[in-house]
Amino acid sequence: MSTIYTSDTAGQILGVCRDQVPRHARRLGVGQRLGRVWIFTASDIAALRKSVKGRVGNPNFWKKDLENKGKKESQKNNRKNH
Repeated sequence: MSTIYTSDTAGQILGVCRDQVPRHARRLGVGQRLGRVWIFTASDIAALRKSVKGRVGNPNFWKKDLENKGKKESQKNNRKNH
């Protein structure tokens, strides 16, 4: 018998909010709904993992965060070289 996961567990595995898991599942056509509960198999989780980005927060700030991270790393490298 294979392992069955709920939206809560799938969200923890994928690094996203449990409310986002059914949205992605509907879009991809994976998982099954039993009443109000969504259940997923390991292969469903694998399919979700390919499409779900584990990022939270406002997407308008993601690019800025990545740019700032790159600047900080380059500053650290410059300090080490001097």
